[in-house]
Amino acid sequence: MNDVSITTPLPLADDYREPLSANVSVPDYGWWIGGGMIFSLAMLTMMMHVAGLSIDPYDADNIPFYVSGVVLLALRFGLRDRPWRHARAIADCAEYYGVFTLLALIGAVASYPVAALTRGFHDAALQRIDALLHFDWLAWYRLVAATPIMQSLGLAAYRSIYLTPTILFATFAFTGDRAAAHRFLATFWLTAVGTLILYAFMPAIGPFSYLWHQPIAYMPESEQW
Repeated sequence: MNDVSITTPLPLADDYREPLSANVSVPDYGWWIGGGMIFSLAMLTMMMHVAGLSIDPYDADNIPFYVSGVVLLALRFGLRDRPWRHARAIADCAEYYGVFTLLALIGAVASYPVAALTRGFHDAALQRIDALLHFDWLAWYRLVAATPIMQSLGLAAYRSIYLTPTILFATFAFTGDRAAAHRFLATFWLTAVGTLILYAFMPAIGPFSYLWHQPIAYMPESEQW
């Protein structure tokens, strides 16, 4: 038996990877996402008109969104074809962040005309569902209100909803996986649409406002919703 040196390099995974055929193309869902955004904006405009609602474009609260939009557009179109090694990845990051933010804003704004066009609240029915699931919202609230460390953990978990997409989009951009980024954006868009449709059938003021009628010992990050 021949001795094998432990320093012999192992074959790399790339050595077994077959190159893509010139006729094989990586799927790109960009046009679908763009079409979905245009459709969503059109539907939002129509719902706002029917509900008699409007947005003041000159409100000072909109300035951060305008500034962010300008910066993201500058990065997206200014760096995409630059020779710098990370230029394309940063440009893709700006694109993903911009589209994700716009989708989130469309969904958030759309919740107002959806709420305005509904009648009544379904908190009582939702509370009965919680009871069937043996979920005691008030007991959990009292536990969190009496436990500062749970408040901190809850705050971190709630705010991670912004951190997780940031990490995912950066990973997709720096690995060049545009298809995965587009799938994530498409899934997020479909989830937002589904949530708004469900909300139209069971609007609610939220468990905190519906169930808690005592002095507020601890205000959650989501406030009274």
